[in-house]
Amino acid sequence: MELHPSPVSNSRSAISAVVLFDLDATLFDYTSLRLRATSVSLNGIVSDPQLISRELLDLLRPPLTDLLSDLAGLPNLRREWDSTEVLALACLLSEKSARQTLMGLTHAAGHLRASEDDISLTSRVKRHQYAQRLRDTRLGTDFLGALSRVQERWSGSFPEHVCLFREYISAHADLAEGARDFIFQLLELGAKIQVVSEGDTAIQTSKFHLLRLDELAETCLVTDATCGVSPILDELFASCKDSRSIPPEIVELYDQLAPYTVKSSAFFSKLLHALKAPMGKGLKERIRSAHFCTEQEWEGSPAFNLTMIGDRYRKDLEPLLRICPSGAQGYRLLTGRYAAEDLLHDLSADNRPLPTGVFSGFKELGALSQTIAVPYDAVSRPAPFLPDPVSLDRVLRSRCYGLSDASRTTLAELHSEALRHQNDVSRAPRAGGSPGAH
Repeated sequence: MELHPSPVSNSRSAISAVVLFDLDATLFDYTSLRLRATSVSLNGIVSDPQLISRELLDLLRPPLTDLLSDLAGLPNLRREWDSTEVLALACLLSEKSARQTLMGLTHAAGHLRASEDDISLTSRVKRHQYAQRLRDTRLGTDFLGALSRVQERWSGSFPEHVCLFREYISAHADLAEGARDFIFQLLELGAKIQVVSEGDTAIQTSKFHLLRLDELAETCLVTDATCGVSPILDELFASCKDSRSIPPEIVELYDQLAPYTVKSSAFFSKLLHALKAPMGKGLKERIRSAHFCTEQEWEGSPAFNLTMIGDRYRKDLEPLLRICPSGAQGYRLLTGRYAAEDLLHDLSADNRPLPTGVFSGFKELGALSQTIAVPYDAVSRPAPFLPDPVSLDRVLRSRCYGLSDASRTTLAELHSEALRHQNDVSRAPRAGGSPGAH
C-alpha cells in the first residue's frame, strides 16, 4: 500500500539515488533460521530440541541477556547465538530444578523494568549493580552453580554441537523472497545499495557475506562502529560501574555518545554526512570518523536522495524521517516480530512521520523499483549530532577515568569537530544557520 509517492523530475539527473536496506527481518529471516538451527544443534543434548529452542528464543532477550552478562560474564546471547553458553542454558531448561532457577532469574530481571530504548549510563550501571547484588543471593549462587555443573559435564561435547548450528546456518541462509531480484532491479536502474544494521560489526558482517550481499551492496554499515565511540562507552562504564555516585560529566558524555551505537537520529545524521563527504578510503572509514559536513562542504559535494527499507518503524524509518524534511523516504515491510508495532493509525494519532509506503514483502514492493531508483529532491543537510564540547573538555582534562590513548584521541577529534561546527554556525547568517552540536 503506497501512501504518498515522492515526486520525480527528469531534470534532476545529477542527483544519485541511494537505497539503504535493514538486514535482520528485512533482507534475512534470521529468527526462523536460528530457531531451526538451534533445534538441530540440541539433538542428543535435550529431550525436546524444538520446544527448548522456542523457549530460548523467547527468553534470550533484554533484560535477561544483559543480566546474564553482568551476573555470569556471559557474552551478549541476544546476538552471539552460536555459543556454548546458549547450549548450557538449553540444558538448564531441560532439568527441573535448574529450570526453576533460570525462570527465577528471568523474573528477577523483570524487576529492572528497563526500556529497550534506554541506553543511558545510569541504566547500565543500575543493571550491573543489581546483578552484583544477585550474586550474593541464593538465586544467584544456585544459578551460577547449575551453570558451572552443566558446562563441566558437557564441555567436551558443546563445541561439536556449536559446529552443527553454524553448518546449518551456512547451508540454509538465504535472502527474503524477492529481495535479490528487487535489488538487481535497483542496481540496473543506477541506484547505489548499502546495508545498514544495528548490532555487532563482526556478527552482522558475517551474515552480509554469508548471504552473498557483497555481490549486491557496496558495504554493510553497523551502528557499533559509528564515530569509533563503542570502546569509549565501555571504558567510561568500567570507570564507574561499582560507584555509588557517578561524576555528572561522565553521565553527560556517555549519554551523548551512546545514541551513535543504535539506529537513532544521531546515527542517521552521521550516516548522511558520511555519504555526502568523500573523505577517507571508503564509507566505513567515514562512518568511523568524527567528521560532519559544514553547510559549505555539504553544498560542494554531489547531491543524492535516500530511501530506507526496513521492518521496524521506530528503528529503521522514524529517526531518518525526523531529521530529513526532504530528499528521504522510507518503506516499511510488515515482516518479523515487530509487524504489529507502530501501525499507521497509531502513527497518525501521535502525529509521527508516516512511512512513504507499507508492504507485505519485496514482491509487492518490487513494482516501485523505478520510483525508488529514479532521482528526486536531494537530501537536505541534517544538523550534525555532536557531543557538547564542554562535556568533552571536562572528561579530557581528567586522568581519573582510565581512558586509553585511543579513546582520548577519538574524544579529542570529536571535541575539535564540535568546536569547528560551533564556529561555523557563529559565522553563518542568522536565517541560514543550523546548530552544530546537540
